[in-house]
Amino acid sequence: MSGKSYFHVPQPPGEFIDPKNINGYYNDLRKKAAWEGTSDEEGIPVNVLSNGDIVYFPITVAQMALGTYDLWLETKEHEYMSKFLKLGEWLKSNQDDTGGWVNPWNYTRPGTLSNYSAMAQGEGISVLLRAYPETGDASMKHAADKAFQFMMTPVENGGCTYYRNGDLYLEEYPENPRSTVLNGFIFALFGIYDYMLFTGKEDVQTIFHNCISTIEIGLEQYDTGYWTYYDLCGTIASPFYHSLHISLLDSLYVLTGSETFKSFSARWASYEKNLACKTRAIITKMSQKLKSPAQVTIKI
Repeated sequence: MSGKSYFHVPQPPGEFIDPKNINGYYNDLRKKAAWEGTSDEEGIPVNVLSNGDIVYFPITVAQMALGTYDLWLETKEHEYMSKFLKLGEWLKSNQDDTGGWVNPWNYTRPGTLSNYSAMAQGEGISVLLRAYPETGDASMKHAADKAFQFMMTPVENGGCTYYRNGDLYLEEYPENPRSTVLNGFIFALFGIYDYMLFTGKEDVQTIFHNCISTIEIGLEQYDTGYWTYYDLCGTIASPFYHSLHISLLDSLYVLTGSETFKSFSARWASYEKNLACKTRAIITKMSQKLKSPAQVTIKI
């Protein structure tokens, strides 16, 4: 609830964004480079669950990599590039035959239809497409191609995207009915944006713009009138995720120039500054947590 952990560090828009080129990441993940938990013998982070099990979590690896890459852009220190490439190599090597990365949803989100995630796919693509020019390793590019194709596979066919009446929903947790977690949708979309820049393909551009339209039309569904929802299941956002929603919309505004994102960002920022709104949101969040406590959570 406090939002004070490795997983909840502030994430304003990235400082090295270039809307026309793959450069710095779209949210500032540099604090994610300072991993506070356990690592394996290769220096890859592993996550400890509240039940004591230890798992690899591709999203943790990808966000650590993207934060490290921005630190390299900031400092040009070799150690950051070396660390980034090691994490990128892990993602390439641990992609399965479908093109997907397996996430621990069977522990933390048992209602999901699979252990895949559009958020993991998008962030993995963003890592691989930054590693490819640094290494010249064509397998990095091929892994990004596979990751994109799998992410865009319909949830009904084992993938991560729902297609509904021309709208596209990138699902952090493939569930039925769909939950469409807002931050997961946008992080996945950043991967599509990178893939669009990299390939220049018209069909990828169409997918990106369809996703943008879907988010623009759907933002009102995440607005409670005093705070934001985390997903479309009525889960109120924690203070961390509410702030993250604002940052993500700010980043989308930089990439698209859409006034819709600017307007909702300003509205949600006004909620954040209103003590009554924030207090109401925290009380509601506490009530939801008490009524439906998670059986297993990621500790670090």
